[in-house]
Amino acid sequence: MRKYFLFFIFLTTFILSANEDIKQEQFQVVAKHLDYQDDIITATGDVIMFSPTYYITAQKIVYNKNKNQVDLYDNVNILKDNKNLSISDYSFMEFDVSSFSDVVFLLYDNDLWIESSSMSSKGDDVFLKESYMSSCDCNNPDWSIKFSSGAHYDKYSWLQTFNNRLYIKNIPVLYFPYFAFYTNTDRHSGFLMPTIGYSSKEGLQYIQPYYYAPTDDFDLEFVPQYRAKRGNGLYTYLRYADSPDSMLKMHYGHFKEKKAFQEEHELKNQDHYGFTLNYERSNIFASKENQDGFYANLDFLRDIEYKTLEERSNNSNSSYTSEYNVNSYPSKTESNINYFYKTNDDYFGTYLRYYKDTSKESNDATIQKLPVLHYHKFSTPLIAQNFLYSMDANFTNYHRTKGLKERETTVSMPFFYGTSLFDDYINISLQEEIFFAYLDYDENDLTQKFDNGQYFQFRHSATVSTNLIKAYDLFIHTMNLGTTLYLPNNATTKGDLYNISNENTLLADYPITQAKKNLSFWLSQSFYHRDFATLFLNHRIKQSILYDGDGNSKLGNLENEIYFYHQFGSISNRLFYNHEDNKLIQSSTTLRLVYDNYFLNAGHYWTQLTPHSNKLDTESISYELGFGFWKNYKLSYRENYNIHDKILNKKEYRLIVDRGCWYLNFSIADELVSSSRLDNKPLRQDVIYFFVELRPIGGIDYEYTMKDKPNNE
Repeated sequence: MRKYFLFFIFLTTFILSANEDIKQEQFQVVAKHLDYQDDIITATGDVIMFSPTYYITAQKIVYNKNKNQVDLYDNVNILKDNKNLSISDYSFMEFDVSSFSDVVFLLYDNDLWIESSSMSSKGDDVFLKESYMSSCDCNNPDWSIKFSSGAHYDKYSWLQTFNNRLYIKNIPVLYFPYFAFYTNTDRHSGFLMPTIGYSSKEGLQYIQPYYYAPTDDFDLEFVPQYRAKRGNGLYTYLRYADSPDSMLKMHYGHFKEKKAFQEEHELKNQDHYGFTLNYERSNIFASKENQDGFYANLDFLRDIEYKTLEERSNNSNSSYTSEYNVNSYPSKTESNINYFYKTNDDYFGTYLRYYKDTSKESNDATIQKLPVLHYHKFSTPLIAQNFLYSMDANFTNYHRTKGLKERETTVSMPFFYGTSLFDDYINISLQEEIFFAYLDYDENDLTQKFDNGQYFQFRHSATVSTNLIKAYDLFIHTMNLGTTLYLPNNATTKGDLYNISNENTLLADYPITQAKKNLSFWLSQSFYHRDFATLFLNHRIKQSILYDGDGNSKLGNLENEIYFYHQFGSISNRLFYNHEDNKLIQSSTTLRLVYDNYFLNAGHYWTQLTPHSNKLDTESISYELGFGFWKNYKLSYRENYNIHDKILNKKEYRLIVDRGCWYLNFSIADELVSSSRLDNKPLRQDVIYFFVELRPIGGIDYEYTMKDKPNNE
C-alpha cells in the first residue's frame, strides 16, 4: 500500500484487562502501513494507539481479530492519564470484546475516515459493507454518510459508495444512490460544487462547473449556467504552463438573453460575451545575473453584463474564483502587454495599454498608449562613491482614431551628491536634474493645427536632514526631520504647450507639469516599547511653501499622518489642510479593534470641494463589526455607505461556521451590481447566499434573489 496514503485504524469497544481494573475503553490506532493476512492485521510505521485514558506508541503492532490480542514492538511507550506506565521494546495486550470489532480507514491527505463492520481486501484495494464516513470526531460526528457497500481503489485514489444516507448528527437528511470522489488532493477531472439559485426576475438558476485536467501542465474548466426566465450561457477557463517559468490563462464566455427578458429589463444587448488572455513568463532572454519578464493581460468584452454574470457564476467555488471573482465591475477595462529586461545597472521596459469604456457606443476618441518605451539607468557613481547620476527616459505614443494624437518623449537626468557633517548628525544632499520633453502632435484630420512642443529645464534641489534616536525609561524615540529646497530654472519652451503657451482645450489631454520653486519641511517620528521594541506610535507631518513665477509665495497643503497601535488593534488618520481656503480638504481614517471575541474594522474617507482644493465633495464609510461565539462561530454585519450621495452600496449580515470538518457561510445582502441597461444605471439586489461544505468531499452554493430592481426605484 502506498506510503503515507492510507492510515489504518481499528476501532473497537472492549473490556481492557492488563493487570488493571476492568474498564470499558474505545481505542483508535493509526499507522503508516497496513497489511492483511486472513484474521491477522499488521500495522507498521509510527503507530499510535489512543483512547480517552490511554496513549500508546510503537513502531509495529500485530492484531489477531479471533483472539482479540495485540502485540506491540519497538519503542513501545504506554501512558495512562498522561502518566508514563511502561516503556519497553515489546508489550502484549489482550481484550475481552463486549460487542464487535469495526475497521476504520483514515485517508491521510484529507482526514476522512471510514468505519466499516465488514471489510475485505484484494491487493491494495479495499471493499466495505455497512459503513459510514466522516471527517469529524469519530465518537460523535457532526455529519456522516452511511452506505451499504463501497470500495476504495488505491491505485486511482478513488472511493465509490452505494445507497448513501447523509446524517446531521443522528438525523437523516438526504439519500443519494451513488457517490464517488478522489481521496487525495491531486488534480483530477470531475464535477465541482454547483450553485443553485432562484429569483423572481430570473427564475431557477443552476450553475455546474466541470474541471478537466488531462496533464500536469494543462487544465480546463467549463461553467455552464442555466437561468430559467433569462437565458443560458457557458464560461470556459484554460490554464497551461508551457514552461517552469510561465503560465497561460485564458477564458471565454457567452451568455444569450431571451428576447422577452432583454426587452422587459431594457438591456442594450441580447448577447453578452468576452475574452480574457493572461500570460506571464520570466527568464526569457536574461542570464543568471539579470532578470527579464513578459506579461500580457488582454481583456475584451461586449458589455459589463458579461462580467456581472461571470462573477455570479464564480460563486460556485470553482478553482478560478479567487482569480476572477469580484463584487462589481467598473465600465472601463484595460488591456496591457509588458516586457522588461533588468540588469544591475539598467532597466528597459516596453508597455502597451488599451482602454475600453463599455458604457460608450464608440471608443474611437479614447486615448490608447501604443506603445510606451521606458529606459532607466540606476544610480551609478560618477567621480566618487557619493557623487552619483541616473537617467530616466520615456517615449509614449498616444493614439486614437478620432481626435488629436501625440507622440511624447521625456528625458530626466539627475546628478546627486551626498555627505554628512558633525559626526553624521547632519546629512546633506545636492541634486541637479536636467529635464527635457518633446511633444509631436498629429492633428488626425482636425482643422486646427498645432506646432510641436518642446520643454527644457534645469532643476536644482538641496536637502538637509538628521536622524536621531533616544532611549527613555519606558520607550524608545526615533526622529527624522529635514528640509528640501527645490529651485528650477525658468523653462525654455517652444511650440504649443497647454497652459504654458496655448490655452486650447484640445491640448488638455497632453499637459506638461511645470516644475516650480518650493521649500518643504518634514518631521517623521516613531515610538517603540522599550521592553519589546514594538512600534506603538508613528507620526509624520509635512509642510511646503510654493512660489509662483513672480516670486510670490503661499503655503501648500499641510499633510499630517498618524498611526497608533495598541493591544486591541490600531487607529490611523491622514489629512490634508488647505491654507488658502483655511479648510480641511481631505481625510481618511481606519480603525481596527479586537477585544475578546468581538471585532470592528472601519474606514472613513472624505474630501471637500473648495476654490483651491482640486477635490470633489465625497464622503463614504465602510465597516464590519461582529463577534465570535462557541469557538467556531462568527456573526458579523458589513456596510459600505456613500454618505455624500446618500447611497447604500452594500450591507450584509453574515454567519460563518468553521468546524474544521465542515464550513458554512450564510449571508443576507443588499447591494448594487453593475448593469448594461440602456440608462447605464446599476441594479439593486436583495440576495440570500448560502454555502455549505462537508470537508473534504464537497458542498453546495445557493443563491436566492429576493428583489432585483433599478437603483432609482
